[in-house]
Amino acid sequence: LAPPFLQPAHDAGRDHVVGLDLGHGQHVQAGLAQALVEARQGLAQRRRHGGAPLAVARVERVAPGLAARPLGKMRYVLVATPDFLQQSGTPGRPEDLGKQSCIYLGYGAFGEYWTMQTANESCRIRIPARLTINNSAAILAAVLQNGGIGLVPFFTAREAILAGQVVQVLPEWEFCEPYAGKIFAVYTPGRHLAPKIRVFIDYLVSAGAINLH
Repeated sequence: LAPPFLQPAHDAGRDHVVGLDLGHGQHVQAGLAQALVEARQGLAQRRRHGGAPLAVARVERVAPGLAARPLGKMRYVLVATPDFLQQSGTPGRPEDLGKQSCIYLGYGAFGEYWTMQTANESCRIRIPARLTINNSAAILAAVLQNGGIGLVPFFTAREAILAGQVVQVLPEWEFCEPYAGKIFAVYTPGRHLAPKIRVFIDYLVSAGAINLH
């Protein structure tokens, strides 16, 4: 759990803070948060000072004293432009990726060793990187410039896939941890939890907000 997401709000003039995982916030949650605000315009809401903020992020374990509500699964996919694949060839198996120019996250548990699986087999491979970047949107941007095959969360690539700008590579293969996981709403529980936080969490769940796959 990333501690910065859960710092108390000290400014008495501010509403509760919603901390968004950077990549997920860019592509999914920010728009939903705005939609919720617009949907509730004109309704009187009581302002509460300080209190418990909400984090929406990928979490492997929940720290003591916190509560977490699962919102959905996230998965990573390999994508490339049709032009790049036409020039460099389309991999038929994970082992073929070692011959390609691959771009992926280069921090923490993420890196050059990938575990992939299908319904019938699994493999662990080492993929030398042409480029490592610590932001999935930047990886997609490099892919769109025919920079290589990128490994990004599906929600990052969704619009580019639908638009035909990129295609999935080895779509029958799924990635295992750390390139897989769940998104949670994490908060400090208790009877003093702000109603707006409860409403926002319920909205994310009921709206099917975490459409990550």
